[in-house]
Amino acid sequence: MLHDISISRRAQKAARIATATAFFLDGMTFATWVSRIPAVQERLHLRNATLGVALLMMSLGALLTMPLMGRLVARRGSRVGTVLAVAVFGAALPGPGVATGVITLGLALFAAGVGFGAVNVAANAQAVAVERRYGRPIMGSFHATFSFGGIVGAILGSLAAARAVPPVVHFAVVGMIVVVVAFLLGPVLIQDPPTAVPQAGQSHKGSVFLFLGIIAFCTSMGEGAMSDWSAVFLRQVSRSPASVAALGFAAFSVSMTLGRLLADRVTIALGPAGIVRLGGLLAGTGLFVAMLLPAAATALGGFALVGLGLSALIPTIFSAAGRVPGVAPSVAIATVATTGYFGFLSGPPLIGLSSEVVSLRWAVGLVVIACGVAIALARHVGVQPVANDSMPVERHCTRVNAAAA
Repeated sequence: MLHDISISRRAQKAARIATATAFFLDGMTFATWVSRIPAVQERLHLRNATLGVALLMMSLGALLTMPLMGRLVARRGSRVGTVLAVAVFGAALPGPGVATGVITLGLALFAAGVGFGAVNVAANAQAVAVERRYGRPIMGSFHATFSFGGIVGAILGSLAAARAVPPVVHFAVVGMIVVVVAFLLGPVLIQDPPTAVPQAGQSHKGSVFLFLGIIAFCTSMGEGAMSDWSAVFLRQVSRSPASVAALGFAAFSVSMTLGRLLADRVTIALGPAGIVRLGGLLAGTGLFVAMLLPAAATALGGFALVGLGLSALIPTIFSAAGRVPGVAPSVAIATVATTGYFGFLSGPPLIGLSSEVVSLRWAVGLVVIACGVAIALARHVGVQPVANDSMPVERHCTRVNAAAA
């Protein structure tokens, strides 16, 4: 019996490492693209508004994929879904590097968005399954590895930009590594059973998903602004060289990683509502500083504060959605993620279009407004207890709910 328990614990640890690796690959792949946006924009001679429309296609691909992936994972399990999603995202990465104009760039980004959206649902559903096995909150640590992957991807992007490595070469190398590692994860991930339950939108918990989705929308809008426009902001507004501009997303990702490493403990201490209020305040303040003082140093500091502020919001929201009784975790996560991803869908192109009217420096103020909305709705955020026999998680949820009351 002791031997069986030991094997089970080793399997749980291995599944946690494999799931964290999937998050890492997701973050590295995404950062690889965003760190070279200025290079692709300059190579194709795209205006900000035109680039914003192309970026919209990646968001659209993700948005259309997430509900479908939620149902697929509910039927087939998150293990297969995670492997395939990460592999598709990696395989799509070289596309933007070979684009010849705005149309081909948009198609390539749509394909990348399909992979990115699929990973968001499948990997988070796998994370919920692992979290249930552990019986305690660990979702923040998974999202920290996503951010750490973003740091690595951004640093590699900065080095590639400094050495004038063509984006297509850079993208092809990273994409090949991601695809190979993705298929190595399959045997280690948890095989969660199929779940046949009502969709989240048909659940009596619909109001829970509404408020979680709105907070996710505001958070995703801030993350989308940092990923798509931080490097461009530093390049155009701060007048920084390409190697420094690529560090904009790195500054955001570093602080987000640090925040997510502490997210689980901070959530217990402050409660979900407190996390949203504090996070929205920090993120809004950071971007406001970058707008008022757009020099490279202060802008990088402001972007770092945005990352710290937004760090714990999405892990808290996804973990709460995945624990709503009577709804498959993948369907619940897909519902909240789809609503939230409208921030990615609307944020980057709105900022691009607004920059044609008020300049990019002031257009990012849209995110400051979104942070204010998140703060205003913070009182509606709560964590639903999971319907299983894991007493540590139930006690944790009770403590969080008490803190939010």
